Amino acid sequence: MGTPTRRTIDYQLPRVMRLLLSPSPQLTGGVARAGAASTCALVAIALLASGMTVGAVPNSTTIAAPYHGTVFLTNSTGIYGCAKATAWASPHFALKTGTGGLGVRSSSKGCGGPGGTGSETASIAVSVLVRFATAGFHRIAESVSVRALETEATVLGHCAPRSTANSYCTAFANQSIESYAALVDSTNGSALYSSNFLSTYNSSLNYSYCSRGSCHSYSVNTQRGSLGAITFYVNGSFKSGHKYVLITFVLSAVAASTGAYQSGLTGASASSRLDLQTAGNGFVLTSISIT
Repeated sequence: MGTPTRRTIDYQLPRVMRLLLSPSPQLTGGVARAGAASTCALVAIALLASGMTVGAVPNSTTIAAPYHGTVFLTNSTGIYGCAKATAWASPHFALKTGTGGLGVRSSSKGCGGPGGTGSETASIAVSVLVRFATAGFHRIAESVSVRALETEATVLGHCAPRSTANSYCTAFANQSIESYAALVDSTNGSALYSSNFLSTYNSSLNYSYCSRGSCHSYSVNTQRGSLGAITFYVNGSFKSGHKYVLITFVLSAVAASTGAYQSGLTGASASSRLDLQTAGNGFVLTSISIT
């Protein structure tokens, strides 16, 4: 958990604002789907939707399922060489229950040396209409849960240098999940981001490097961040007559690659898998509290 990075912010909302000039994805039952070219178009939908305004509502209120809003789902695949990637469980979210999930995986084999890279991304974004009792300062506390089974593995196999100069072989796999919230003022296009977020990153690397007949092998595993239940906070001052939507993001990505330079590579493999779908894993939007 921590403060959202600029990388996260740049990846989502600012790029999407330009999509307002383009046709929005087709909506069916409050759900929009798109490929890689319009991964972030959710906000275009949110801004075009009829958001709630500042008006006469209780000084504090809690919103829970069934939610009124829009669901935007995306996934994209990248494959090069001896690799595979897929969303084995398509991203989904039900406004009626406040629950959703997804599953992605990728793999690669050495194939004698060329290797390959497989990558898969999938995301869930939920925009919910919100309003405030009065203009001025308010706090939004959104309770969510993101749980996943994360697995990755690499095997370097046999790396056979074909040159007395520099050569190497690699097998690498990684995965990441990130979740946060943003409150969008659909009247002027501005946004406030949650002061905290969920994030996890795991990777596995096997590497062999040879130079002038001397070879060295390395193995590195990395694990950062954690998932689970969290309350996202968005605080700010809000204007009378403006319309607002709260957007919650769950972003996932996996990648696996093998490769060699000036070497033959046999028996190498890399794989990465994320499960936000089975055995208690998934995304739950529990409630939204406004004070």
